[in-house]
Amino acid sequence: MSLRNKQYLYVLGIIAGIALVIAGAFFKDAEIKGLMGICIGVGAGLIGMFVANLIILRIETKHPQAFVQKKIEEKDERNRMIWDKTRAKANTIIMMAVMPILTLVFVLIDAELYVILAMVGLILLNAGLYIGYSNYYNNRL
Repeated sequence: MSLRNKQYLYVLGIIAGIALVIAGAFFKDAEIKGLMGICIGVGAGLIGMFVANLIILRIETKHPQAFVQKKIEEKDERNRMIWDKTRAKANTIIMMAVMPILTLVFVLIDAELYVILAMVGLILLNAGLYIGYSNYYNNRL
C-alpha cells in the first residue's frame, strides 16, 4: 500500500471515529445508554489509533533510515529472546499476583457472580495455555 493510500485510510479512520463519537452523543435515552458508551468508546479508540498511525507514518517519511534500522532490530534474535522473556515475566506477575488479588477483591465487595467466574476462567485458561505450550515446546525442542 502506498504512502498516499495509507494517509487516506488513516484520515478516513479518524473521520469514522469522530462520527461515532458524535453519534454516541445523540443517544440520550436510558434504554440505549449502553450504545452511547460503546459508540463514544470505539470512536475515541479509532481516533487515537489512527492519529498515532498518522504520526508514525510522518516520522517514517521524514526518517526512513531509522525505520529500516528498527525493522532490522525487530528481527534480531537477541531482541526477540529479550521480548519473549519480558512478556513471560509480565504474564506471570499479572496472572499469579494481580488476577487472584482482583478476584478476591471482587468476592469481598460482593460483585456479580459472572464477574467472579470470568476472572476464575481467565486464571484457569492461562494455566491451561501454560501447560499446553509447555508440552508443545518440550516435544518440539
